[in-house]
Amino acid sequence: MLRTQLFVGSAIAALTALTATPVFAGEVAGIVADPTNTAGLRAAEVVIEELGRRAVTSGDGSFIFNDVPAGTYTLTARYVGAEAVRASVTVPAEGTVRQDFTLGQSGSNILVLGQGANLASALSRKRAADGVSDVLTRDAIGQFPDQNVAESLRRLPGINVLNDQGEGRFVTVRGLDPNLNATSLNGVRVPAPGIDERGVALDVISSEIIESIEVKKSLTPDMDADTIGASIEIKTTSAFDRKKDLYVVKLGGSYNDYSGQLTPDVGFDFATKLSDNFGVTGGLSYYNREFESDNIEADGWQQDGNLIYAEEVQYRDYDVERERISATLGFDARIGSHTELYLKGVYSEFNDQEFRRDVIFRLERANVSGSGTNALFDDSNGARIQMRRRVKDRFESSKIRTVVFGGESRFGALKADYALSWAKSSETKDGSLDPTRFDANFRNSGLQIGFDYSDPRIPLYSVTGNSAGFLNPNNYGLNSIEFTQLSQGEDEEFAGRFDLGYEIYSDAGTLTIQGGVKSRWREKAFVGRFEFWENDDLTLADVLGAGQTYRLIDISPLPGFTEATEFFNANRSAFELNEIDTALASNVENFSVDEDIFASYLLGRWEKQQTAGNRRGAL
Repeated sequence: MLRTQLFVGSAIAALTALTATPVFAGEVAGIVADPTNTAGLRAAEVVIEELGRRAVTSGDGSFIFNDVPAGTYTLTARYVGAEAVRASVTVPAEGTVRQDFTLGQSGSNILVLGQGANLASALSRKRAADGVSDVLTRDAIGQFPDQNVAESLRRLPGINVLNDQGEGRFVTVRGLDPNLNATSLNGVRVPAPGIDERGVALDVISSEIIESIEVKKSLTPDMDADTIGASIEIKTTSAFDRKKDLYVVKLGGSYNDYSGQLTPDVGFDFATKLSDNFGVTGGLSYYNREFESDNIEADGWQQDGNLIYAEEVQYRDYDVERERISATLGFDARIGSHTELYLKGVYSEFNDQEFRRDVIFRLERANVSGSGTNALFDDSNGARIQMRRRVKDRFESSKIRTVVFGGESRFGALKADYALSWAKSSETKDGSLDPTRFDANFRNSGLQIGFDYSDPRIPLYSVTGNSAGFLNPNNYGLNSIEFTQLSQGEDEEFAGRFDLGYEIYSDAGTLTIQGGVKSRWREKAFVGRFEFWENDDLTLADVLGAGQTYRLIDISPLPGFTEATEFFNANRSAFELNEIDTALASNVENFSVDEDIFASYLLGRWEKQQTAGNRRGAL
């Protein structure tokens, strides 16, 4: 696929304005750093005033001007929140002259750390970007108690986060489906851990190992074409991004009032240069959270005169433990004066143990009466009230692993970027009872159930008439056990890319011609074995729990969290396998899909020579 974009009103006019490269020309290079000389300032702007040429600093604060005619020039460095700094340099006929800048001295608003640094960095990178983008840096992420990358992204404009149990999971950009986003980690396209989706669940990745997150909301030719919603680019620390070593330790925790548990949140992150040309980075984060939540869901709403009621009401009691482990390790090296190489790996694991007990009222075949916010259901004259009591004992593990080897080489006006990468995501469930279901049907038993909808968020019920039968666990027989023997989805991708760019300078401006090729080999597969077991003699009374942790209303009797699992594992011979349902559920779900992508692009970027009247970002 070939895509071409020219950032110019008329490419012909731009090419006509070009002149030959001067015979005598040199290079101007340097670094723009903060006042403490701790870190380079990314996306700072450096301008050669006499030529109107502009350069934007890279991640380590470095900049370079190629093919500068011999002579004396004024260089001006600018950064959001800092006063502009000027310096005079004399460029030789051949060779390189260095000029470093320190921005943010007394009288400026820029800070090395904290909110000021985050704001300045984000605005500078937005200004330097070709399209519409938003940026989060390490300082912004660290200011909030965010649990994962999705939680951090909710701070940006135009982004909404889809939650699971109050914790961010999927990200939507400007209202578009999460499956339309492209997520990358250190330039590696991240496959989706989920079985039936392309959107990446970002609750798997801890925010504590992240250096920056950039969300690009507009498409350019050098981006993957399936980036319909946005490109979410997550990056870890580079050893060359700072002039001094970095060591960060985090000690924290969270407390859930319902569970009464204090759970840890700890992390360690570092970046160090072992020499001027070699550095190591890494980090480790561990997060554990035990919590409980009480939930009510209703469906099948009906209206009869002035009475509004639901035909199905569910009271759900959740007890959940979540564990997140993220680790990163990277190596950066400079080979000579023209090439910089890197090797980075990231591992993230998210384990979710969920116990859910629920009571479900099925009232669509019951008699109903009442008015206003009070409804009364009964089972007289052959009507039926169906009660369902279930327990889920499910353990799910999601993993994301990426490795990338790449580099950047620059020879004068010619620049090459290249990378080889591997990524694999997986989601596994095995040995889970999801769920164990007990049913009871009441007909002509004298049972009456009243619902009070005066608080629509918390509808309450009361039982009259045959309350003894309603509360008797022996009346609730086993409907079925859905046993997840194995549910494993894997998404694996190998990729390689090569980009080449060349800059042509003239008195009118700079023309950059950039092109590249990329290949991605992806395989997504799912293997599932779901078994349905029955036992006509088993009742709720055989697996009762010690009590409920639900606080909104008494929903007893309930099965225990693990009693059904323990009984099933200890008495497997007492159960009969439903072979039809088992074969249907297991065979229909399984699949394997290969996806190979080969792409190329061509991009042209024209930047007009800057003058005092048209200079972008002048302070």
